[in-house]
Amino acid sequence: MHRALMEQQQQQQQQQKSELQRILSAQLDVLQQLMAQYTKTVENSNSRITEALLEHRKQLAEAKAAADAKALESKQALEANVSNHLIAQLQYAQQLQQEQ
Repeated sequence: MHRALMEQQQQQQQQQKSELQRILSAQLDVLQQLMAQYTKTVENSNSRITEALLEHRKQLAEAKAAADAKALESKQALEANVSNHLIAQLQYAQQLQQEQ
């Protein structure tokens, strides 16, 4: 009788061990699926962030190019105004000299 009881306990322990292994295996599968989902989510998020940053850089580069072009245009216009002013002063000085 004692031996039959021990065998029954061993069978129960083996069944419990098998059930625990099955539960742990299922939990591991779920955890791996969650990690895969998380990894994909992070990659998608990083991809969107990278795309947004690249678009922002592109817009900044375009804005800088437009500002540089406008600054160059303004500088050239200012130089032309100064040049025209100096030419007008020189012509006026020459006219005054001729009148003397």
